[in-house]
Amino acid sequence: MFQKCDFVIYGAVGVCEIKSIDYMGFGRGIEKKLYYTLSAVFDSLLIYTPVDTQTFLRELISYEKASELLTNIEKIKTKSFGGQTQNSIIEAYEATIKSYDCDKLLQMIKSLYLNNQSRKKKNAIDCRYIQRAEELLFSELAVVLRRSREELKQFVETEFMKSLALAF
Repeated sequence: MFQKCDFVIYGAVGVCEIKSIDYMGFGRGIEKKLYYTLSAVFDSLLIYTPVDTQTFLRELISYEKASELLTNIEKIKTKSFGGQTQNSIIEAYEATIKSYDCDKLLQMIKSLYLNNQSRKKKNAIDCRYIQRAEELLFSELAVVLRRSREELKQFVETEFMKSLALAF
């Protein structure tokens, strides 16, 4: 169980701070359950969720893991998300997003970013999923490393461009 003031990843919302942990009952005759009150760090959302929620909930990665992730960007192998159909590609993107795994998110961002750099016209679906992955990843890294999301995005894109330059 998490504690008050812990930062967590809460599903698609992303980084949240646990503001309180209290017993709550919503409605008459409903037994009170233990709830987290979560405040989204990069949004104005206040969320009440049972401690035993089915929604994805995990602690943030460590400072060491976040630093290692950024240090080893050039070593991250790109991945082909290609499939026979657009639906299979979207399913692969969704699976990566819903894993909430920083390594997989960065791999997807790098793969799609470099893939789009080699095209004359950017793929709208790729761009949409890059944006979702960046939002999740850079929000978590920003809180852990105490840097801005914009600064992290700039750093990562610069590293990707170095990778692209080395490939040619």
